Amino acid sequence: MANTSNNARSSKIGTTEDTKPKVQLGVINNAAANTPLMWACSKGFYKIVWLLLREGLDWKETDSFGNNCVHMAASSNSLITLESMLEWGVTTFAKNTRGHHAIDLTTEEPMVVLLKNFTKTKVCEMTKKTLGEEDVKYLCHFCKGYFSKEGIKHYMMYETDKDDVKERPECRCTSCDKLVHDTEKKIDDTIKGQEELQVEVMIKELETITIKVDAKLYQKLIYEKEKLRTQNKILNFINGLKEVPNYKTIRKSISVIEDMLEDAEKRDVRIDQTIKERSAKEIDRLTCERNLRFLIDNIDQTECRRKDVSDLMEALQKSQESGVQDVYLNDANTIKKKLGKNIDAQDILKDFIDYPIREFPPEPKWDPKGKRWLDPISGKQLDPKKPIYLNTNTPKKKGKNKKKEPEFPDWALEREKLEKAITKLEKYLKDETLSFDIKFREECAKEIKRMIQENKYRVQIEKDQKLIDEANQGKKKK
Repeated sequence: MANTSNNARSSKIGTTEDTKPKVQLGVINNAAANTPLMWACSKGFYKIVWLLLREGLDWKETDSFGNNCVHMAASSNSLITLESMLEWGVTTFAKNTRGHHAIDLTTEEPMVVLLKNFTKTKVCEMTKKTLGEEDVKYLCHFCKGYFSKEGIKHYMMYETDKDDVKERPECRCTSCDKLVHDTEKKIDDTIKGQEELQVEVMIKELETITIKVDAKLYQKLIYEKEKLRTQNKILNFINGLKEVPNYKTIRKSISVIEDMLEDAEKRDVRIDQTIKERSAKEIDRLTCERNLRFLIDNIDQTECRRKDVSDLMEALQKSQESGVQDVYLNDANTIKKKLGKNIDAQDILKDFIDYPIREFPPEPKWDPKGKRWLDPISGKQLDPKKPIYLNTNTPKKKGKNKKKEPEFPDWALEREKLEKAITKLEKYLKDETLSFDIKFREECAKEIKRMIQENKYRVQIEKDQKLIDEANQGKKKK
């Protein structure tokens, strides 16, 4: 908002303090000299006129032919120069040595109209004060009416939005001044509202009214329109990326967002920090989604590797943190569980392969006729109350020493764990949702068969040992 400068105005403006007339009809005053203000007015150098008026130069000074600065401004055919003088506050009744008023020195229609209206105005519409011929009148910059000093306000304004100094004098009647203030407040409120449509409406409204607001404020409104347009374009694009059917287009979408931000910077459009943060967050989400969906589509569950699981878990965690849609998180979690079972199956198979190979003794033979178990070596009926593999009465083959029992791996020290491992691997192989290649299945089948035999042997050993322990306990009691 511009500031009034009435107090800074020269006290000479509008006064009629001369006691001796300087201008006489038909008499050239050789003692008079042109002032810088006269020269600027005659040349139409309005910016210099503004400067010299602010410095307090007297517009009533006359040259040798009796022309004051109003005469000079009229003769320059520069409308803005004449308007600047009329807004500053002048009279036009003075004649030069040839008897000419200022209106007689121009043929430009707009300037003639301004000077005629000056003469016609007899009453200030704001104060109802009567304005005589010699009273100073002030031209309103907007409505182009003339008013008394009490009915106007003076401001120093920016000529353009690029200016750093307010150097243009502007006179407003109190009615237009109120309209300007109300309009500028409305502009401020519109800018604060941050609604692109409302900004456009405000700009169109300014195009239909006669008053003009502060140049910098108007440019701020224009800038705000461009900023909001750019931001909304970015946001609309981002909102359209909530679902991306083909993840292979995600990198292109990220480039579009980055290009829009870069273009805004080149155009000196200062995007709000919240929009920048939203864009960065969206780029992060899109990047995580793209990486996750790529892994979902390309991980080979048949040839599952621990690195695949590690990569998927890392991508899944980042995707959860960046807000990737649940549908992809759920897919990734499902695959992660499958890969976990696949890896577990590989680990179990490796444990089975690493399990020491045992040379099993001949198993008892079943006699279907006698419905009894027979010793595999002697062919005699086995006593169910006596050990089978740990039977001390079983004849030994000559020349062969007793073989040393293999050492169990830590995970199989407890036979129940061996049983659980067998059951788990069998369950994995039957799970139709898991993928295993033929070679893996064949190796599993081979090792499961061996581990089942191992478990069966260990079960019988435990039974044998129990029978022996019970027999020894009976002997001690006797």
